[in-house]
Order: sequence, then structure tokens, then C-alpha cells
Amino acid sequence: MSDSVADRIASFARWHYEFDLAGHRTPIFDPAHRNRHAQRRDMVFRPLLERYGGSLEGRRVLDLGCNAGWWALHAINLGADFVLGVDGRPVNIEQAEFVFEVESVDRRRYAFETANLSDCDLTRHGHFDIVLCLGLLQHISKPVELMELVAASRASVLVIDGSISRAPGSYLDLSRQGPDAIADHAVDLELRMLPTKLALRALVSQFGFSLAVLQPCFTSFEGCADYRSGFRRGFFCTRGGPPTEVPTEPLDRISLLRDAAAWLIAGMRHHVS
Repeated sequence: MSDSVADRIASFARWHYEFDLAGHRTPIFDPAHRNRHAQRRDMVFRPLLERYGGSLEGRRVLDLGCNAGWWALHAINLGADFVLGVDGRPVNIEQAEFVFEVESVDRRRYAFETANLSDCDLTRHGHFDIVLCLGLLQHISKPVELMELVAASRASVLVIDGSISRAPGSYLDLSRQGPDAIADHAVDLELRMLPTKLALRALVSQFGFSLAVLQPCFTSFEGCADYRSGFRRGFFCTRGGPPTEVPTEPLDRISLLRDAAAWLIAGMRHHVS
């Protein structure tokens, strides 16, 4: 078993997350991301555990853009009854299935699907309590359709973590991403729409969620420069009010002016370079 696990790990060209599988570590693509993933994990799950009394027991979790199942596995280990992971890349789903098999997770507690989020129907899996949208926001060209998918899940909690625009006001910043995302069916368009904080708040509120900006109280910013600069953030979105016991950032006029200044400075540096 041990040798076969090592061989299977080596059969994949790239691992985005590091797993310890039967004593064999997957070769993470960037060592600095060990810290990045650990810091993000604490930021994401802290408010969830705060809301649910220290455990995800009894909760059903939908993980959109699940990659190799790293977040889904943490949800299972924290007691989630069931996790559904969806990703556009078949190789990610293959890795996730392998990880959960090695970890001996009860097959009744999880499922993984390869699907383009723009045209998938997840209602056959029933309702969910929590939706994870982690590292996905910066690849989406249809944010309203994404929220319609979240709303159809009937979840009361949505956790978002991704790149944002720091442009002033409530805007969607339109840009292009690499054609490799299209080639492996992860998304349907090269275009992406990065929301500002205000735009994201307006978007989730349309579907009944309130939004809190999670403060990245990281113990180390190694591999996390985009969180330090403010161009990436986590958001905890809930029906029935935001969390009260976790560090959050204000969405007041001063903080938004700081965002706008950072956006202008970044644009000037890009123009000069």
C-alpha cells in the first residue's frame, strides 16, 4: 500500500496543496504556500467553528473549485456530515478522490464532480449549510450566476477567499486570464470580473447574505504578500447577520479611501514598469 501511494503521488505532474498520505508528502509546487495555506485555513475555519460551536457536525458543505480536496478534507476532519467538491479540472477531481481514498473517509460522506460552474446543476445533491468559494473568485466571469448557484444550495453561510479590486466604489474590474484555464475547462471564458469590496457586498446582499471582511490575522505573511497589500481578502457571508467574535475589517469611508489609494499606486507602478 505504501509503495503504491508513493507511486500514485508521483504520477501527478503538479500538486497545489501538501498532503501527508500514508507517510508520503505530496510535492507542493511552492514551499512558501505551506504557510499560505495554513494561514488561510485558520482564517476560513475560525468563523465557521465560532458560528457552529466548535464543530461542523451535522453540516453539509459545498466546496466550489475544490482543487485536490484540501479544504473538503479539513471540513470532514472538523466533523462535517457530507462534503461535495466541484472543480473544472478532471485532474483535480482525480487527486481529490485519491486523497479521500487514502484517508479512508467513509464514501457516504463525500462526492466529487468535474463540472464547469457556469452550467452545473447541484440540486440533486440536496441542500447545503455551508458553501466554500476559496481561490475561485478571481477566475469567474459571471459572478451573478455564481451567486445563483450558491443560492440554489440553500446555504446559510458562504465563505469567499480571493483576489479583489481595490478600485474606488462599487465596481467589477474586467480583465483577462490565461488561456490555459479555458483549455482544461476550468472556466468558460478568459474574461474575469474582480469585484471591489462594495461590489461584493452588493452582490451577496441581493441573495440575502450580509458580508463581513475577514481580517487576515496571520502569524506569518510568508507567501501571503497579496493579503498584506490588501489585494486579496476573505469574506464571511451569512443569512442572519455577520460573525461577532472574529476579527473583521470595516467597510467605512476611510478604509475605502485607503483601498482606492492602494489601487492608484499599484496602477502607477504598473504603468512605469
